[in-house]
Amino acid sequence: SLWSAQQAGLQTMLKPQVWPWNSWTGEIAMQSDEDWAIFFDRYFRWIRHYAIMGEMYGADVLCVGVEFSKATLQRPDDWRRMIQRLRPIFSGKITYAANWGDEFEQCKFWDAVDYIGINCYYPLTKKDKPNQKDLDRGFSEILDKVEIAAKTAQKEVLFTEIGFRSVERTWQNPHAEADDRVTDFEAQEMCY
Repeated sequence: SLWSAQQAGLQTMLKPQVWPWNSWTGEIAMQSDEDWAIFFDRYFRWIRHYAIMGEMYGADVLCVGVEFSKATLQRPDDWRRMIQRLRPIFSGKITYAANWGDEFEQCKFWDAVDYIGINCYYPLTKKDKPNQKDLDRGFSEILDKVEIAAKTAQKEVLFTEIGFRSVERTWQNPHAEADDRVTDFEAQEMCY
């Protein structure tokens, strides 16, 4: 629980997440400015509930969205306005969890949050049988992208998600479902 984490001296983040049926939040897009206005009005009403809850329970950080790739790249000013409306409600720090790749690298509203957030599932290598140096080099290249974003925005970065499944070739596509790939704990361990 939040309280238990705080008692253990941990920082806490409330990260509510929208899960569309048979889709991904990154695909959410509207057809008109009017539709976008409705979307942001309703989304604000939803996230406001969590801002109040985070304030009541003393969360250190509120994550105001997760991987809304099209919505963030197309409507950065709407995100800025929404974040400004949340500030009087939530007194802690605010972040947004961008999807790895274009959304993270091209986000235009990092100035509105306290921390840059990344759901980091970049591939480490395309090789079928990499060695540890290949994986280390791949992660070093990812860290270069993260550092560029941090320096550009002059903000600290939170890894809001990162991970590798315990399946073969997990380094090639860390976010992908396991599907029919064979269980491979060693591959997962190498990536970590």
